[in-house]
Amino acid sequence: MNHKIIIGLVLNVIRAAENLDTLQTTLGLNESQTISALNCLYSYMTKCGIAYQDDKIVPNQEGLFCALESLRTDLNNPINEAIKDISKSLADNEKLFYFRNILAHHDIVPQPTANILNPMALVEIRIVEIYAEIRLWQEYKEPISRLFEEIYPDKQQLIAILPGLKTKYDSIMMNIVWNAEDRKVMQSVRKRISKQMLDQLGSASIEEVIQKIENVDKLQAENKKLQDNAINLQSEIERLKNELQQFLATSGIASSNPTVEDNLYFEEIRQKSELYVYGILKEKYGSDNVVWNNSESESYLPYDFIVKMPTGINKYIECKGTPKGKQTFYMTQSEWFFYQEQKKTESLYEIYRVNNVESTPCLTIIDNLDKWIESKSIAPLLTSTETIEGGKVFMTILKS
Repeated sequence: MNHKIIIGLVLNVIRAAENLDTLQTTLGLNESQTISALNCLYSYMTKCGIAYQDDKIVPNQEGLFCALESLRTDLNNPINEAIKDISKSLADNEKLFYFRNILAHHDIVPQPTANILNPMALVEIRIVEIYAEIRLWQEYKEPISRLFEEIYPDKQQLIAILPGLKTKYDSIMMNIVWNAEDRKVMQSVRKRISKQMLDQLGSASIEEVIQKIENVDKLQAENKKLQDNAINLQSEIERLKNELQQFLATSGIASSNPTVEDNLYFEEIRQKSELYVYGILKEKYGSDNVVWNNSESESYLPYDFIVKMPTGINKYIECKGTPKGKQTFYMTQSEWFFYQEQKKTESLYEIYRVNNVESTPCLTIIDNLDKWIESKSIAPLLTSTETIEGGKVFMTILKS
């Protein structure tokens, strides 16, 4: 007899709470713990032969306590969560209920035995009713627009799920979903459609026709843009070729050890050097801890690699490669300024210098550029006359 008294007191607490949030606060538990406690209660009541199916102590998917016999389940046949949202906005509590109000919380055991029969058919019937009442169009514009434009933007997919809307689809789009500006655009496009074009488009909807015409316009605009870009690019290439020829003609460095290389050749050397360094870094630090910025294309970042150190500090690495044994390397303005900024932080910065990258690569790791300069291992000087591009800092390794 005592257990019935205790159960009665517990049930009074649940009834007084009315919803799951309030019960959680009362018990000082989180949602998972509260559901677990409720399941234990249901199990114990069943064991004691106490019926509870018609008592409002089972939470629905909104967290409100309801009678188990009035609830349904969608565990075996899940209903799209977005459709549940739509059902709330479309609900009239006669032909269409808010689904979460009549569905049991997913974690409740045991679940109700009944499902919601044909939930999408119920949504379809409700939309047809709204479509038939012009006064309701504006009131239900938001949920219907979301259904048509966000949840099922593809017309054929929507019609496959809601076949009763097949003959009404275009009219619903025109009158409920589209706003005044949409209709204005459609009317403008419509003037460009001849009967012959419509015949060629077959059974396509008005929306599909508009989309196809807009796609043609976009393609024509993109084609014109590409043509203009190609002309500009060709002019820029010619300009750069002329500058390069003039630059090479005035450079004081021998052709076997050039200061300025052909662009394609320079890119090849960069890729070979960075690939060589990448292999060393992966072996030293593990591939998961190494990020190669230029693995697919030049990123134009002021560093080539980021190494995630075990201490949590990042190490930034700049790779400088040459096909020969030249000891001078060059830093761009952004690379130099980035290096200066890193000295103010806890981050690490190193330069990996790769010589003879096309034959037998030789790696020199400059772990602290300032200390190398202080020890006279590196100096900002040239060993021979060169014409240097503006915005570059040059360094020469004197001893390694």
